[in-house]
Amino acid sequence: MAEQTKNEAICLVNTPERLIELTEAIRQAPRIAVDTEFHAERRYQPQLMLVQIATGPGAVWLLDPLAVDPTPALSVISNQELIVHSGTHDLRLIAALGARPTRIFDTQQAAGLLGLRYPERLSTLIAHFLDVPMDKGSTLSDWSARPLTSRQIRYAAADALLLLPLAERLMTHLSQRDRLGWAWELGEELRTNALEADRRPNLIDSWEICSRLDDDALKVLDALQTWRFEQAERRDKPPYYLLPDSMLLDLARRRPTSIRALSENRRLNTGLVKRHGRDILGCIQNAQRAPLARFPPTLPERQKGRVLSMWAELVGEPRDISPKLLLPEPLNVVREGTAALTGWRSTFHDSLKNLLTGQEVITFSNNGEKVHLKKRD
Repeated sequence: MAEQTKNEAICLVNTPERLIELTEAIRQAPRIAVDTEFHAERRYQPQLMLVQIATGPGAVWLLDPLAVDPTPALSVISNQELIVHSGTHDLRLIAALGARPTRIFDTQQAAGLLGLRYPERLSTLIAHFLDVPMDKGSTLSDWSARPLTSRQIRYAAADALLLLPLAERLMTHLSQRDRLGWAWELGEELRTNALEADRRPNLIDSWEICSRLDDDALKVLDALQTWRFEQAERRDKPPYYLLPDSMLLDLARRRPTSIRALSENRRLNTGLVKRHGRDILGCIQNAQRAPLARFPPTLPERQKGRVLSMWAELVGEPRDISPKLLLPEPLNVVREGTAALTGWRSTFHDSLKNLLTGQEVITFSNNGEKVHLKKRD
């Protein structure tokens, strides 16, 4: 089925014949835009429901993975410039089906290099740069239902269609400021983080309370988190659905040694205790015998990280660079110094070095409302 509007052609790819057409269109396109619709509720891995692919101005394909195997089309995505918006999940979903993109431009990142808030919604960027309103009413609709409604089709097509002109506009602005190369570097970081990096958040690094836990509690917390992820992946459930973070922390602190002691927290799911109580107790016991694999950031390290985040704001915002893009991991700088700023970020080595060596300091106004970076008197 193809829906034709005044300036665009929307093709629903749900037959082998359409899939062949799409595959050839991707091969011939030097630049494509990709967006996806998926259901992530109560799942460990999101379930792909639709892939929207724009291969040129006004040409968008809605690839239906519930009707045809999308692998033949997605596996030819490799050398094209791939345009996405907040593309982590999109990249993971299409990579699982054979896509191997090598050159990625993320419009959300690009906007953050031009002084816009990061992260920012696609609809906001479309309105800002293209002056086009977007219908977001179908965001949470049931994408597993077939046939798709006309509104769903138009909504899904719009995101991919508008990504191409949005990317062109952003590239123009970035080129004028000699920052286009920065955007491609960020795209490579996005590709690496989405496809190669460990996707499991490290509670020991992220929880400030961990700096106040003893070694046994840290070892148990680390081990239980690993166990939780393994079980969640096996059962295709979100990790927190199986064992909430609050329960992980409680078990790490109490370290129960019996089913009775395990059940003393009335909020711990009784079904979980019946099914996995012995496994949890074994995990707790074994963890305390093992060496501590990771140490949490100390309180002074976290405090230094907060100061560095202030530095990123003071340096980045006047230059129209999102502080979160300039310094996504302050703790890396705490541990590595200026060496943590690589690629385009190395432009700011001197400023960071001045802060780290005390040549510049962060000061506050008398009322505490304004923060300044200035040379030490």
